[in-house]
Amino acid sequence: MTATTPYLNPNKVNVADLRAALAKGLVTVKFKKVDNSIREGVFTTNPELVAAAGWKPAPAKEGAKPRVANPALLNMYEARGLGNGWKSTKIDSVISFNEYQDPVTK
Repeated sequence: MTATTPYLNPNKVNVADLRAALAKGLVTVKFKKVDNSIREGVFTTNPELVAAAGWKPAPAKEGAKPRVANPALLNMYEARGLGNGWKSTKIDSVISFNEYQDPVTK
């Protein structure tokens, strides 16, 4: 059995680890947008957290073909921050990610 080398984007982000963290829970992700501005937010792909944030899928249209996933893109749901909703960015534009730490309120 051979071990595969994880894909590291140009910013040395392990994409498999990022996808796993998003599937598990809330993650703070920093990435460069197409206009070169830097964006940071709290995202997830965990279905329970996405539903808890209020997203409900639209009913599928009759005869609609399923969308083909683009492996060069990262689709994630913004659960907190500037605006709840699905966002996408190029995998290679991700600068960093960390498990979300809920701020302590006094």
